[in-house]
Amino acid sequence: VRVSASPRAITREKLFLLGRYNVRTVEVGAVSTDDGVLKRARRGYDSLQAATSVKLSKDMGFETGIQLITGLPGDDMLRFKRSLDDLLPLKPDFAILYPLIVFTGTGLEEEYLAQRFIPPSEGYIRNSAALFLLTCMIWGVHVARIGLFEMDIKQSNVVFRTFSGNLRQEAEGLGYRLMIDYLLVRERDITSLVIDKRRETSVKGKKGKNLDRIIDSHPHLAGNIIFDGSVDEVVGLDAEGRAHTVSGDSPDFFDFAVKRLMNNGAS
Repeated sequence: VRVSASPRAITREKLFLLGRYNVRTVEVGAVSTDDGVLKRARRGYDSLQAATSVKLSKDMGFETGIQLITGLPGDDMLRFKRSLDDLLPLKPDFAILYPLIVFTGTGLEEEYLAQRFIPPSEGYIRNSAALFLLTCMIWGVHVARIGLFEMDIKQSNVVFRTFSGNLRQEAEGLGYRLMIDYLLVRERDITSLVIDKRRETSVKGKKGKNLDRIIDSHPHLAGNIIFDGSVDEVVGLDAEGRAHTVSGDSPDFFDFAVKRLMNNGAS
């Protein structure tokens, strides 16, 4: 049995009661740890309470997950990164990222219709999702979900969606594009790539658009990207057949990717 709860609802007494009734997993809807963003979203708690609720759930023996939202009013890449830096070092058992959706009958609908809230671009949502994915990898936190399933949403209640499509696939594809960029900056004589066969769909992207972006940036790779094996890294082969590798949890690659994502130089 699992429950999802706002940090303001998580107390020692309530967790003790949940434990008595065999609840094993608590998903903490932390959303953000920026006090300005939380206040504008009318969440009813602050950054300290968001972090404390995660710690309390873990300390009381629950499998603990965190839920974040990208695209909230007042948020940006710097604030979003700070939220990741606040929450992921707490080592939750898993993490979930949702793109913001504006529903009918909400205060956010009023702000959106009055143009007091201008939603971020899909490029921003994609960049922040990639940052979330890569930061989870660095901290060793399992990514349980990125995005929403269509069955989760009653379409008639939706006013605006900040992202449509498979956000996890887009985030993974962007991550691999950054890995390729990093490898070719570090090793300029790479002539071909070998990538995990299981990641082919993410690397190619919807209608092959992600692969097109890779080839546009590195034309000499056209026809020289091989999907083979089951090693979750990018292997570059130089003219002499020597292999050079990069993985998503490499600290040097992570620093490179964060700079690109924060400067909006990836989408």
